[in-house]
Amino acid sequence: MSPTRSNAGPNSGEGDAARLRGGPTSPAGDRLQPAPEVPGPADVPTVNSSELLRGRSAVHILHNGETYRLTVTRSGKLILQK
Repeated sequence: MSPTRSNAGPNSGEGDAARLRGGPTSPAGDRLQPAPEVPGPADVPTVNSSELLRGRSAVHILHNGETYRLTVTRSGKLILQK
C-alpha cells in the first residue's frame, strides 16, 4: 500500500503546524477566525416590487441622504440607478 498524501501543500495554508494547533492559520502562523454567518433568507424580509411601484414604472428611494431611482424595464427587469 502506498501512503496517502493530504491536499495540503506548502502554499495551501494548511500544513502539519495548522493541524496541530487545531485549524487553519495565516502565513504568519496566527489562528484564523471563522467568517461571520450571513443571514439566511428567513432573516431578510421580502418586499414585492408591486408594493413599491404601485402600478408605476419607476419610484425614487431615499437611502442615507441619497436618492436612487428604481425602474422597471419593458422586459420586466429592475434597474436601480443613483
